[in-house]
Amino acid sequence: MKTQRERSPPILPGLEGFLRRLCENRGEGFVFLNREFVEGDEKRREAFASNQALMKRLEAVAQEAGATSEKERRRALMPFLRDMGQIPEKRLRQEFMKVTSRIGCPEVTKVHSLRHLFSTRAQEQGMNPLLVQGLLGHSTLDMTRRYTHFGMEAKRQAVSKMLEEDVVLRGVVEGLGS
Repeated sequence: MKTQRERSPPILPGLEGFLRRLCENRGEGFVFLNREFVEGDEKRREAFASNQALMKRLEAVAQEAGATSEKERRRALMPFLRDMGQIPEKRLRQEFMKVTSRIGCPEVTKVHSLRHLFSTRAQEQGMNPLLVQGLLGHSTLDMTRRYTHFGMEAKRQAVSKMLEEDVVLRGVVEGLGS
């Protein structure tokens, strides 16, 4: 979490069971674990009662290593995180890109891009921007605006819909065309 603020997105019923099986009812740690940990060949180094306890331990590991810069911090935490079952980011991204290719969205190359895709599609479908803001966990509408990217086709469709529904405006446009 970038802001350290807890978020509770609505999870569709079919996805909830999948995530529970994937997490094996773990209350903290990584959603996706290295295959060795899932298959039982390896055991996690430590278990934590909560995400806060995990974060506190990570801070202690960084301090013990004397890490002051972000680069030093990452270097100090890497062995600990691998021992906790973390999948290397590069491997996770490669697998993600295979999935997005299969579903017809090869331009989506980072998990974070799904937030932009969701914001854009939700608003194209007419979802209230305040609801989109809440679902994404943004504190301002301005941040939600930055996540929303309307293409030319979306703009054309919006204007076409407006012309269909507004008789006066349609008359003005038709009058301009003659």
